[in-house]
Amino acid sequence: MLKKPSNILYTLLFFPIVFSLNLSSLPFIGKFFKSSSPGIPSSKEINLTYWGLFETEDVINPLIEEYRKIHPNIKITYEPKDFSNLKSYKETLQARLKNNTAPDIIRMHSSWVSEFYPYLQPAPNTILNKETYSKEFFPAAENASVSSKGDVYAVPLMYEAIVVFYNQDILAEKGINRLPKTWDDFRELAIALTQKDERGNIIRAGAAIGNAQNIAHSSDILGLMFSQSNLKIPEDLDTQAAAEILNYYTSFFKQDRVWDTWLPYSPVAFAEKKVAIMFAPTWQSFSILNSNPNISIGISAVPQIPIWQSPGITNVNWASFWVEGVTKSSKNSLAAWDFLRFMSQKEQREKLFKQSSRIRPFGNTFGLTDLSETLKNSDYITNVVLGAPFAKGGVIADRVGNDNYVNAIKKAIDDVLAGKTAEAALAEAKKTIQESQKSSQLK
Repeated sequence: MLKKPSNILYTLLFFPIVFSLNLSSLPFIGKFFKSSSPGIPSSKEINLTYWGLFETEDVINPLIEEYRKIHPNIKITYEPKDFSNLKSYKETLQARLKNNTAPDIIRMHSSWVSEFYPYLQPAPNTILNKETYSKEFFPAAENASVSSKGDVYAVPLMYEAIVVFYNQDILAEKGINRLPKTWDDFRELAIALTQKDERGNIIRAGAAIGNAQNIAHSSDILGLMFSQSNLKIPEDLDTQAAAEILNYYTSFFKQDRVWDTWLPYSPVAFAEKKVAIMFAPTWQSFSILNSNPNISIGISAVPQIPIWQSPGITNVNWASFWVEGVTKSSKNSLAAWDFLRFMSQKEQREKLFKQSSRIRPFGNTFGLTDLSETLKNSDYITNVVLGAPFAKGGVIADRVGNDNYVNAIKKAIDDVLAGKTAEAALAEAKKTIQESQKSSQLK
């Protein structure tokens, strides 16, 4: 059974006050000192609006108050958004950006950043430049948030990736205490874990993989497989390599029968112990534990493929995370970026993790490279942290508002299961995604 991360991780060393006291950080005295950030007026009142997701005011507002000790003239209103689905949130942001009515600071999925470029204000080099970004943040964040010209458009206050969930009790019945490292070995295990009745009907599935409609993150699993073969999405979807991967994915359902359409949605099936293994980001554990507090969850790294003409295997993971950026319509973009720079620093990230851990089993993984060591012994997120330096991401990330792109991949899966060739199914998916990308570009 996974345990809640110990608060001892967040114990900080305090220096004697006489050596560390910063008078400008005191709310009353601070207003008599100049701002520590060049270009931000210390006497002018500045108001910023910040649209967030997932985190409540109780998590974010204490950090805002810490910032206001340094900048008492800057008022930041945090507004956590709760849309019926993330596609609606994305569309609302797009409309607000086009109409110049967006808030100063927005949370967006990492795969949205390039689409939003025309309406985002890059960070001033004096606050955050590409060189510093490369040193502090994981490559997946840089690939998503830094333009080819070196402009920084967003910073991650969290990090998330696809991992393998497994039921420890089910695997223990088979004498298994760790998952295989390669896809072929994983396939053998999934078959071995599948229980069927005398008619061949599944009683308990081995793994939630192989079809689309009742599997959460099916497009993420394929994104992972494509990335491990160094394929670009959607550019390389019409290649033979992509077709072979899609055929391999569907073979879990067509040939191996380790999963079935009658089963509940995969996170629900996992919580109900109707499947031994599933793929998902770690946040899916919240609903699973809420539904079944006594379930024994194990989390493992994703399988890899052999490296061509080498005895080794790949080390490629699939990231799906959220970032914060400043809108071009903001009248106080310098102050907004100064606040985001403050929020992205080590001390605030540790506090953010601690705050969020109070209201759920664990907080969001850090997006900073120098904090990754802190979390390597956390049962829930160890494998997320270990895989972060080698992760890729893309527009087919599921459950993040990219419905048009994800549905194109799901349709390709369904088409192959219905008898269409993988080559034809993926060619159609590529066309659909590229057309959707073109129509969704903000102009």
